[in-house]
Amino acid sequence: MTLSIFVPTALQLYEYGLNRIFNSHWVDFNMKHMINLHRSGKLHPTGLLQKTLPNGILYHLGLWLFNEYFLENLDFFIDLEPKEIYTYLQHHLYLLGKGGCDVTSQEFLDLIMLIDDINDIGFDKPYS
Repeated sequence: MTLSIFVPTALQLYEYGLNRIFNSHWVDFNMKHMINLHRSGKLHPTGLLQKTLPNGILYHLGLWLFNEYFLENLDFFIDLEPKEIYTYLQHHLYLLGKGGCDVTSQEFLDLIMLIDDINDIGFDKPYS
């Protein structure tokens, strides 16, 4: 299955990844920890830094950043403006739909309605 990503979401993910790469604290702790898990044999492939692999270090770095951005660490969420939070949630729902989530389920529809309600409450002024 080929998963396409919404361009604005892809650009936000690139921005997030670049910010992490230039954050020495993240590189020293998070990235080194993930690499060490591969080197120690706890995660595969174990030769992540020792040889050229079709799904090598750049592939896994992309996975780590994607998972952190969408699934694990939402600390950055606190620093976003209200409109950016709304946009993030819209993009997240779009990706869930593209990823095979049942977009006709009542839970999914309730979530969309909740996000729209948040938008109606908080964004009376046009976003500049």
